[in-house]
Amino acid sequence: MSFIFINPNIQFTLELEDTEGQGLPFLDTITTRSDTQIQVNVYRKPTHTDRYLDFHSYHPFCHKRSVVNTLLRRARNIPSTLEGKREEAKRVKAVVRENNDPASFINSCERALADPPTTTITSDGFVVLPYVRGISERIGRVLRQQQVKVAYKPQITINSFFPRPKEQKGADRPQSGIVHKISCTNCDFVYDGQTERQLKTHIAEHKKAVSLFDHNPKVVCHVYENSHHMDLSDVKVVGQEANFQEPRFLEAWLSTKDQNTENDHIAIPEVYKSLART
Repeated sequence: MSFIFINPNIQFTLELEDTEGQGLPFLDTITTRSDTQIQVNVYRKPTHTDRYLDFHSYHPFCHKRSVVNTLLRRARNIPSTLEGKREEAKRVKAVVRENNDPASFINSCERALADPPTTTITSDGFVVLPYVRGISERIGRVLRQQQVKVAYKPQITINSFFPRPKEQKGADRPQSGIVHKISCTNCDFVYDGQTERQLKTHIAEHKKAVSLFDHNPKVVCHVYENSHHMDLSDVKVVGQEANFQEPRFLEAWLSTKDQNTENDHIAIPEVYKSLART
């Protein structure tokens, strides 16, 4: 890989050799010039925190080793001077120690990089295992004995605890147990319904039923019996309940309370009917 510096009078070309055949990872570099010499070193943003995978975190051991190997390999390959390589390696060791990596672990990573394996291991397949400490490693050892490459995937991540919220329209909400209201554009008729699936899918089924002249749904019956139009593009979400029975009861309550509705809902006690109509 070449880094070229050009000015009106002089052109410098710096060749970085990949002596270990490992590539040049993390090509975040800073290039400086002193007289006719160009030096390349690892560049870190001002916001860099030196936080890497903690040694005590619930991750496969191979992931922790990979972090240290990558940082040490970068210290060997990117700096263009011996002094730069020494300083970068010293910094890397200090940083990974702050992330609770033991000195013996760091030294073993250094020795492995200094003496890379000379033989290529062939494989008969590749699998990704969900990582469960103490169990996945045992399964992995058995698979590797059968010449199967193994990778591990952590199942518990920060994102699983703090999912990114996304604003959605009522009809796009993926939650189940949604109670909704559909109005007629030609009269006061409304349809109160509930669905255990995604509301967007439920509304698409109503639209398909209208196009196929399916007279089973009450929405379609009203359309064809009165030549009216139900506003399926503006469905109102009036409630969402997690319990299986609660959406069904809310649907029945609204259908009883609304005088201009028709729906096949569950039966509710007479006392609730009288309350709904007051």
